Amino acid sequence: MIPIFPLPAVLFPGGKTFLQIFEPRYLSMVKSCMKANKGFGVVLADPNASLNAPQIVGKGNSAYQIARYGTLCSIVDFDLRQNGRLQITIQGDAKFHIEALSIAEDELVTGQVSIIASEVSAPVPADKQHLVELLQTLAQHASIQPLGLELDLVRADQVGGRLVELLPNSNDFKQKMLELNDPLLRLEEIESQLLALQQSE
Repeated sequence: MIPIFPLPAVLFPGGKTFLQIFEPRYLSMVKSCMKANKGFGVVLADPNASLNAPQIVGKGNSAYQIARYGTLCSIVDFDLRQNGRLQITIQGDAKFHIEALSIAEDELVTGQVSIIASEVSAPVPADKQHLVELLQTLAQHASIQPLGLELDLVRADQVGGRLVELLPNSNDFKQKMLELNDPLLRLEEIESQLLALQQSE
């Protein structure tokens, strides 16, 4: 069982993001994970996404949905912010599928998960090198640089993952790309999505 952190975003293996932690259940989760040197799961929770997902019922009969696929993450850095909140930097390690869920008294969700094997490594095809250039441009943005991303510009899975995380697509699309296990097909889908956006402008 691993702790589950619902997030209105999608993170891929190799990706990084910041999380500001302030709820007691998640502060306790982070403390336990750091003490045991273990990770936790990040899963998309988005009321606007069409998730074929399990439903979690919390106290007060509040309910929300999370995706069935997520990413196991590790904490790579932390900082206490001036607002008193704990900011952690997490990095995606592996994709997983949720088999079962449970919820504690403090409403921390834990999941029984199965880890999904890493995607078969494949180089970015020559006709997709423009996507590599786009990724390099996006990574230079002032809001992205603090993450300290270590870009792998050769592997299709890493280029595709970073593009999905950084491009302003819907969470539905991002989740669909996470669940896709073919890195070359993912690049095709990203390219098609970019073309559709250009044509709609």
